[in-house]
Amino acid sequence: MTLSHGSLMTADEFEELDSAAQRISEGLRLEYLNGLLAAKARPDTNHTRVVQWLARFLVPRRSELWLFADRGLRAGRNGGSRVRPDAILAPASAFAGEGEWSDPQPVFMTIEISSRAQHTELRDRLDKPFLYAATGIPLYFLIDRGAAEVSVYSEPEDGRYSTKVTVPFGTDIEIPEPLGVFLATDPLADWL
Repeated sequence: MTLSHGSLMTADEFEELDSAAQRISEGLRLEYLNGLLAAKARPDTNHTRVVQWLARFLVPRRSELWLFADRGLRAGRNGGSRVRPDAILAPASAFAGEGEWSDPQPVFMTIEISSRAQHTELRDRLDKPFLYAATGIPLYFLIDRGAAEVSVYSEPEDGRYSTKVTVPFGTDIEIPEPLGVFLATDPLADWL
């Protein structure tokens, strides 16, 4: 593989590198955020439990939707970044026949569950809200296990979410339209 000249690789070069990395190590999860290569922490058991809990809560309330785990998305204003949200809420028919990196257009909400790795927590809190907003994804839901709180970002405008609501674990939080549901966050304290 030949990398482009300069300090940043292209999205195509990243996809080639990611494909090779997956052949070498099934557990290696890479992302490409704003021209920079990043490794994503492998989910732990509690992380997986949180995704299952969200699926059991969200899908019955909107039966046309599905919670996709670890699906790759093209993100950013021009789709030049490649991200792997921990979960994506989208129509059940979304992503059919697509490759590793999907079009984000049908996505209702991206979900990130922070890990204990500081570099991934910072990406979840700082980089990803901007990427998801610039992509036009209506909602970003962050479960921050390090801070024991959840945040809902909504109303993407000009590459930023104009609304962010954060509550500690144990407090109900509204996930606004296009979902329009209240979520009791009490169980999250068990999965820190």
